[in-house]
Amino acid sequence: STQSRSSAASDVYKRQIGSSSNATTSQETSGGSTDTSSESGIVQDCEPGTDVTAMGTVLASSTFGEDEFPAALGIDGDPATSWFSAGPGPGTAPANFTWTLEDPRCLSTLVLTGNGAHANPDFRELFGFEGLTVRVYLGEETVFESDESLRGTPDPTVTVELGDVVGDRVELELSGHEDPVCGGFAELQITGGLSLIHISEPTRQAEI
Repeated sequence: STQSRSSAASDVYKRQIGSSSNATTSQETSGGSTDTSSESGIVQDCEPGTDVTAMGTVLASSTFGEDEFPAALGIDGDPATSWFSAGPGPGTAPANFTWTLEDPRCLSTLVLTGNGAHANPDFRELFGFEGLTVRVYLGEETVFESDESLRGTPDPTVTVELGDVVGDRVELELSGHEDPVCGGFAELQITGGLSLIHISEPTRQAEI
């Protein structure tokens, strides 16, 4: 079963960003979407289904071989390619895959796809993981965390509802390599708000 945990900071941001009768105003844009602005200087435009994956950069804790399967293959939109790690870290430590934004955005959904459609049939099974922990950060604060099972081979496609949390970094902690020297996935996809989340300095100070 899925276990999700969010910090108090996440709840604070949701209350500040969410509409309020005395603190926010909504204005429909020419494109038909709605921007919600608050007097505290926060603006949110979180439209479910907007793919924001390409807006981030990715980094992996390791890469198998001579950079033949780089982290970039995990967000290239092609399920026939995969990022592969060089196996677990010291003491069977998990592999990590990190997606980072330049500025915070509203994040709605994360989808992780296994290697079942890889171009090389030999890579489709037994090169995944047993478990996944998803963490969303805003700066150094963990604002969302969820544990997911990846049991089975190929790894199942997993969808994690992020709850429109505001964040600037997503970390995947992948544990239980099915193969001791290699493990990976085909695609990471993240949806959320196409527009930036603007947070004023008075708001930041109030959250400290």
